[in-house]
Amino acid sequence: LSSSDICDIHKNISDARDILKAYDKEIRQLERTLAVIRSMAGDLKERIKETFFLLSPVRRLPNEILGEIFKFSMSSGSVFSCTKQPSPSFLTVCLRWRTIALSTPSVWQSITLDY
Repeated sequence: LSSSDICDIHKNISDARDILKAYDKEIRQLERTLAVIRSMAGDLKERIKETFFLLSPVRRLPNEILGEIFKFSMSSGSVFSCTKQPSPSFLTVCLRWRTIALSTPSVWQSITLDY
């Protein structure tokens, strides 16, 4: 190879390296964009799941029926420790269920709280 050919080859290699650096920069930018879009997609999936809950048939039950379900879900003579055991699970589902359960005396007549 002539010295002119060698200089051309070095120039081509240098140009290719510059192009490769630009590609790497673009790839990093695309990866950041992809991470943002994946995060947004995850948030949207969560919102869809939360919104889908609104269509649940149990949400259409009248409060009185839910109160009866809660009453029957408690075994007679149940003992709940305020310090050792979790509260009845229906108290943690949503505000509506908690309000109904707390305002249904027959649910609380069947249990004993251990302090």
